[in-house]
Amino acid sequence: MIGALWTGISGLSSQQTALDNESNNIANVNTIGYKSSRISFADQMYQDRIGKGSKILDAEKLYVQGNLKLTGVNYDMALSGDGFFTVKNKTQGGTSESFYTRAGNFRMGDNGTLQDAAGNEVQGWAMRPLDTDSDVISTNPNATLFTDDYSELLGSRIIRHDTYVETITAKATDYVSTTRADSSDAFSGTGLKSKAAKLNDIEILKKEYTRRLQDLKNTPDGPSSTSISQKSQVRFEGETFKGEGDQISITINGTKIAQNFVSTNATDDLITSLVDFAGGDTGNSVVTGSGTTTITNTITAANNTRYSMTIDGTEVHYDSDTDATMQEILDGLENAINTNEALTSGGNPPTGITKNNGTGTIEVTFGSNATATETTYASSVTEDYNLVASKIATYKALADKISSTVPGMTAYNVIDPITAEAVDQGKFEEKDTFNSTTNPLDVYKGMIEIKSLVPGQDFIINSIQEMSSSTTVSGEVNDTLSRTKAQSGTGVGALESIQDALSRAITGNQRNVYAPADLATLDTGIDHTLDFSIYDPTLKKNIEFSLTLEGSNGGVDITNVDEMVAAIQNGGNPMDTTKQVQFNNYFKVENVNGNLVISTKDSKYDLEFSTTLTDTTNSIVKDKNADYSGRKGAGAEFLEITNTIEQTATQDSLQLKLDALNISNSPFGEFNIDQSGLITMKQGGVDFAIGQVSIALFNNQRGLLPSGDNLLAKTNSSGDPIYNTNNSKTAKIEGKTLELSTADLSESLVNLMVFQRAFEANAKSITTSDQLLNTLINLKR
Repeated sequence: MIGALWTGISGLSSQQTALDNESNNIANVNTIGYKSSRISFADQMYQDRIGKGSKILDAEKLYVQGNLKLTGVNYDMALSGDGFFTVKNKTQGGTSESFYTRAGNFRMGDNGTLQDAAGNEVQGWAMRPLDTDSDVISTNPNATLFTDDYSELLGSRIIRHDTYVETITAKATDYVSTTRADSSDAFSGTGLKSKAAKLNDIEILKKEYTRRLQDLKNTPDGPSSTSISQKSQVRFEGETFKGEGDQISITINGTKIAQNFVSTNATDDLITSLVDFAGGDTGNSVVTGSGTTTITNTITAANNTRYSMTIDGTEVHYDSDTDATMQEILDGLENAINTNEALTSGGNPPTGITKNNGTGTIEVTFGSNATATETTYASSVTEDYNLVASKIATYKALADKISSTVPGMTAYNVIDPITAEAVDQGKFEEKDTFNSTTNPLDVYKGMIEIKSLVPGQDFIINSIQEMSSSTTVSGEVNDTLSRTKAQSGTGVGALESIQDALSRAITGNQRNVYAPADLATLDTGIDHTLDFSIYDPTLKKNIEFSLTLEGSNGGVDITNVDEMVAAIQNGGNPMDTTKQVQFNNYFKVENVNGNLVISTKDSKYDLEFSTTLTDTTNSIVKDKNADYSGRKGAGAEFLEITNTIEQTATQDSLQLKLDALNISNSPFGEFNIDQSGLITMKQGGVDFAIGQVSIALFNNQRGLLPSGDNLLAKTNSSGDPIYNTNNSKTAKIEGKTLELSTADLSESLVNLMVFQRAFEANAKSITTSDQLLNTLINLKR
C-alpha cells in the first residue's frame, strides 16, 4: 500500500510539471519567435514487474516553423527554415555573451547598431572600415565621403564575390554648372571641346561605366584585364583644296564630318615660325661715310624668302611671297625701316632711303655713324603664306569639329617627331610615334589623330578625302602597327579603365594659361620667377618651389614662349636639376598656339595647383589668363567609394548609420534586408550593402538552453554554432516580417484538461491507498 502512495505522488508531480509547461505555452501564445515545448513522460523503475510511477525525461522545445506575419516594419525579420539570429548583450565593462533567438523584432539602437527589443546587438558580418587610400578614389583630397555636393549619380552596383560583398558607387558634383567650353584661341587643334560636347562625352562614359559595373556583377570573380583606347591617325595630301568652296572630310563609323576651306591671312608670327633660320645666308651691308652714314644692301629677288637687316642692333625684315618682285621686296624693306619705332624714334634715325630696282640695292642714310648686317632666310614652305595659313586653320578646324560633334571622341593635330624631317616623311610606318602639336609647320603637314575617349570601344575610319570642284583625292589612313587598336578589357581591370576615363572627363587636368598679351615683356629678355604650389595627397602635404628665369644667362636668352618653355623644363635659367625633377614630377609645360600652358601631368590630372609668374625686373605679378585657364574636363569633382563586407571575417555588431561608416555625411537611409541577410541602406538613389546578418545552426538545437527574453544559450549538448558563408545552407530571411509563436491555444487547452484529469486520477490513487491503509489499521484494532 505504501508503494501505491509513492506511485501516485510521482504521477502528481509529473502531471503538475506538464500543467506548468502547458501553461507556459499558453502564456507565450503571442510571443514573437516562441517555440512551444512539450513534456516527455517515462515510467520509473520496476519491482517484481510492478512499476513505481512516472517521471519527466525532458521538457523539450519543438523547433518547427512558425507562421509568418507581414508587418511592414523595416527592421522586422523572420527566419524561414532552420537557424537562429545571434545577439550579444554587451556590457559597459566590455564583456559580452552570445545568445540565439528566433525573434526578429529588431530596431536601430542609439549607437546606430542593429539591436533586439532588449538592447542586445545583432551579430553578423560587418562592413570593413573604409581605407581612404584603397577604397576611396577622389579628385578632391579633402573629400572622402558623399555629401549633398555630390548630386550626380554616375553608377552603383552591389557585387557578390565568393567570400565578400562590395558596393561600388561613383558620384560627381554638379558638372553641368561647372562645365566650360575650351577657348578656340588657346586650344584649337588640341582636342577642343564645346560645353555640349563635354557633357555628351560624360553621358557616354557614364553608360559604359554602368555597363562595366554590371559585367563585374554578373561575373564577379572572372579574369581581369585593362581596356585600351583606340588611336587612329590620318594624313591629308594637301594638294587639292586651295580656296573657297573646297573642303576636307573624314567619315567615321559611316558618319561624314566635313570642313570647308578656312580662308585667312598669314600673320608675321606665323611666317616667322615657317622661316628656316638654320639655313640663313648672311651678307655684309656696305657702310660708307663719316659722321653721316649710308648703308647699301644688295639683294636678289626670291620667293618665300625673309630679307632681314639688323641696323644698330635693331632687326627689321620683309617676307616675300610666291611671286616676289624686286620692287615689292625693296618697298617692303623700306616700309619695315620706316615703321620701326626703335629706328625712327632712336638717337640716330634714318634721314633718307634710296631704292634701285635695276641693281637690287637699297641705301639708307643716317645722320651719324651706323652699323648693319644683312641676312636672307629661305622658307620651310613653298606655297603662298596665306594659303599655308588657311590650310593650317582648316586642319585645326576639322580636328575641332570632330572633337565637338562626335560624342566620345577627340581629335588633335599630331606630328611624328622621328620622321618629320626624314625622306619617308608623310608615309605611316611601324616605327612612328605621334605627338600632339600646334606648331604651324607641323600642323601644315596635315596629320590628325582621332582617339576614342571610351576605353575598349573601337571605331572605323571609312574614308578621308579632300575635295576641290570635281576633283576628289583620298588621304592616308594609318594601318601600320604604330596605330593603337582598341582592346576591350574584362572584370576589375576594365572597370578601372573606364573609371579613370570618366573621372578625367568630369575633372580634367588643370591648365594655367599665359597668353601672348600676358607675356608682353618677354621679347625684352627681362628676368622672371615662377612659383609653384601643389598638394600631394600621397605625401599629404603641399609641395612648393620657385624657378628662377633670368632673361639672359650665359648666352641663354628667354625672349619668347619656346625659350620660356625650355627654361621651365630645365628647372629654370640657369638650369637647376633639383627643381627640374620637382617640376617634372607634377607638371608639363607647352607652347600651345603661342600660349604658355602649364598643366598637371596626365598621371596627376586630379591635382590642383597654383602658379605665380613675377616680372622681377619691374616687380610685376603676371596673372594667368582667366578666360583660357581652367580644367580640361568639366571642372567638377569625382568620388568613387568601394565598401566591403568580408564574409570570412570575425562577426561583430552591425552598424547602420552611414556617417558612422564614413560613407556619407547623412546618417540615415531606407533599411532593407534580402533573403541571405544582406543589409542595404538606400540613400540618394544608391543601395549601400553595409552588413550581413549571420544565421547560426546547431548540430542539436534541442540542446539549447532557454534563458528568457526570447534568448537561448548554447550548451555542451547543443554544441557550438555553425555559420555558412553568405548563409547559403541556412534559413532564408524574410524582411518586414515576423515569425509568430508556435504555441497552439486549442491544443494547449485540450492538454490542460487531459493533464487535469490525470492529476485528479493520481490523487484518487493516493486517497484510495490511504483508505485501504486505514482499513488494514482498523482490522488490527
